[in-house]
Amino acid sequence: MATGDVIVGLDGKLLYGTAGSTATTEIVNAEDVTLNLGTVEVDTTRRGSTWETGKPVLNNAEITFTLQKREGDAARSALMTAFLNRTRIALYGRELATGAGLNADFYITGFNDSQPLKDKQTIEVTAKLTDELRAPVWA
Repeated sequence: MATGDVIVGLDGKLLYGTAGSTATTEIVNAEDVTLNLGTVEVDTTRRGSTWETGKPVLNNAEITFTLQKREGDAARSALMTAFLNRTRIALYGRELATGAGLNADFYITGFNDSQPLKDKQTIEVTAKLTDELRAPVWA
């Protein structure tokens, strides 16, 4: 990819693996991956001020994506197991095959099964960040 080229969603990678280590196995049936980054802020407004002020103190992250249902998909099985057992799973979403992204452990907090009559079956997955086994890194 050359400088100035537009990066499209198709170029991204979403990997999964064992919690506590970097995810290395690609989730090939994922589509529409979104990494939501935000901050929690503390109110720093003072008496007498005419402005409400704040200070960011904590970052948060959530990954959402659609997973196409395919027979024998090991990623779907791993994600479902993590959801049902309330266990951690490593996820690593990168903007390119060799690009940067959030490398961390997550809990699967949403696993919504969609079975539309005239379309493919999918699962809407929501993953929330945890730092119980390792600190999240942007790499």
